[in-house]
Amino acid sequence: MNSNAFMEAKAIIMQKYLLCMPGGGFNDTLCQIARCLRYAEKHNRRLVIDTLRSSLADNFSRYFLSDDKFIFLSVDDDLKNVLDGLTVHPFFLKGKLTTFKTEYNKDDKFVDGETGLPVSFDFKKEYEEDLLVHCNLGGGYNPLKILNKLCLQPAVAAHVSAKIRPLGRDYCAVHVRNTDYRTDYMLFFKSIQAKVAGRTLLVCSDDRNCREAARKFFTECKVVTVADIPDTGGSPLHFYEASDMYRKNLDMLTDLFALAGAGELFFTRVAQGVYSGFSALAYALHRRPDIVKRLFGEKATPADICPAVLRSVPVWFFRKKIR
Repeated sequence: MNSNAFMEAKAIIMQKYLLCMPGGGFNDTLCQIARCLRYAEKHNRRLVIDTLRSSLADNFSRYFLSDDKFIFLSVDDDLKNVLDGLTVHPFFLKGKLTTFKTEYNKDDKFVDGETGLPVSFDFKKEYEEDLLVHCNLGGGYNPLKILNKLCLQPAVAAHVSAKIRPLGRDYCAVHVRNTDYRTDYMLFFKSIQAKVAGRTLLVCSDDRNCREAARKFFTECKVVTVADIPDTGGSPLHFYEASDMYRKNLDMLTDLFALAGAGELFFTRVAQGVYSGFSALAYALHRRPDIVKRLFGEKATPADICPAVLRSVPVWFFRKKIR
């Protein structure tokens, strides 16, 4: 090892880290990473992202790149060896960073399967330990904070662009969640029928029956889909274990950016009175075509990406509470 490599290795070992291990769907995953990123920046820690326990069930680095040297998008063997040698909080994770089991408790938090204690720390405190670990799910934080530091892997960007580009510049899109959260989608469809008549309508949903119902209902529209979403049997799509997780995640990202790129985006509350996190994420990107462009690469031209970056005026979305 030459002197420069030695100094770089020494610098890595001397750093303090925050290992973020999010759970839940993609919006939850990004929200938890964003929460950890904010803490890491404030307390001068390097952020390590491990998404194997999330709905991605894959390395974050297979889909995204970052030029931020303080962010690791996955945990390789070398980094794992470094982390294993550090003092850690919570203390019970020492020696089992990648092997501990979690359970979901009544407070909607992940806890350690052996101790029953939360796998996290107090975000309002500073810690002496070299490594902090946070493993949880849930939204409530700005997912764009982390997306603004990333770009898509070239193969992912190419796949998504190829799927979206045929939609053109003036399509509208609807997102319906109807598995774990239920939606009266026929009532919703009726409420937007006049607004989408005569247009290309992209339908994205975790429920195959909903997508088929849309094809039959919107007879005055050209109803299209861009992803091959499987029949999950009523289970949430983010908990569905596909035989090819990479392909499943590509389909999810394709739906997301297709929704974000629509001229008009329609979604509604589910029966429980809240919005789907995926709808909220799509809307957040719908409002920020600059971030969409960054994700597809700063050198990309608008025609190479998707219609989202072609808009130069604010857009709006339709919300109707189901009563």
